[in-house]
Amino acid sequence: IADAHLAHGRAPETILIELFAWSARELGALWDDDQVSFVDVTIGLCRLHEALHRISEQTEAQRKSETTEAPSILIAIAPGEQHVFGVLMAGELFRKKGWSVTTETSGDPSAITALMASRRFDMAGLSVSHEGAKEGITHLLKAMRKASKNPATKLIVGGQLFEHSPHIAHEIGADGIAGRGL
Repeated sequence: IADAHLAHGRAPETILIELFAWSARELGALWDDDQVSFVDVTIGLCRLHEALHRISEQTEAQRKSETTEAPSILIAIAPGEQHVFGVLMAGELFRKKGWSVTTETSGDPSAITALMASRRFDMAGLSVSHEGAKEGITHLLKAMRKASKNPATKLIVGGQLFEHSPHIAHEIGADGIAGRGL
């Protein structure tokens, strides 16, 4: 389906947001309603990952080359998170807009803060889906600010938790909330 959309001139960004994000949300809803098994969800997400990589490779030649002047972003999953597809998709969308993107999908706080200390990021984002991560995210955001090579780095959060409770972003010390892409 994605290949057909590309062949008909649809922008890769549109396909990612309208088709892939929708598909991932639908898989989650089907899982929540016990309409599909863990295996079904795993296979579906694997296929989405493959299609994301294929679109990324097909449009690589169209990308603006990253320069040292390109804005930079670190996009990571929060500790305890298992869902990485949104982070990878957000990274691809930022790349398409000319950003220099680093993704961190281990959820390891020390790896995230080490990245913040190793490079000057203009923005850093954390993907969080559950309220149980709230306290750990507060500490991680403070550690990220402290480790950052750029004192002006904006720290954003995104994910299902903030779609339902946007006020939490302010409570934990984030500078803003990302939309459904993160």
